[in-house]
Amino acid sequence: MAEKNGFMPGKDEIQIIGDTDALKRKFTLKRNFWNYPALVGFHSKHLTHLFYFSMWAKLLHDVMYTFRKGPIES
Repeated sequence: MAEKNGFMPGKDEIQIIGDTDALKRKFTLKRNFWNYPALVGFHSKHLTHLFYFSMWAKLLHDVMYTFRKGPIES
């Protein structure tokens, strides 16, 4: 979308200088306990609604943050 609207160059306009293989590294996600409910919720429309939009959302988040640090506050 950004390319289409002229906000960035097209792939044919980009010149890569140097060895890009040197930048590659293996990435693995180290999951903790709280990643699994989030993963299940991500794949379920109903659980996402329960965790974020239902009348139980605040209670569920309060319980979760009892056992782990809260979200980043701005």
